[in-house]
Amino acid sequence: MNALSEQILSELRHLLSEMSDGGSVGPSVYDTARALQFHGTVTGRQDAYAWLIAQQQPDGGWGSADFPLFRHAPTWAALLALQRADPLPGAADAVQAATRFLERQPDP
Repeated sequence: MNALSEQILSELRHLLSEMSDGGSVGPSVYDTARALQFHGTVTGRQDAYAWLIAQQQPDGGWGSADFPLFRHAPTWAALLALQRADPLPGAADAVQAATRFLERQPDP
């Protein structure tokens, strides 16, 4: 292995050792919403919809407020998925809050 490769690996190991979760990636709002949107039925997926609703931020959007430019995509995806979940508790309110969130956002 050459010196550059060893240096890169050493730095990566150091970064991973400093992460409390070892660098694991948690569930994705965007991926979950897209899967729910394209599955076609709410039946049997209530837990996934409930998880999606629980991830909504107080301002109505999804995603981290620390990264405001990266909140549009997960919010749109969740909104589209939840539109078909209207009979589920909290879905209609989540859709309304997401719509208001997106209306308040400046155009990119």
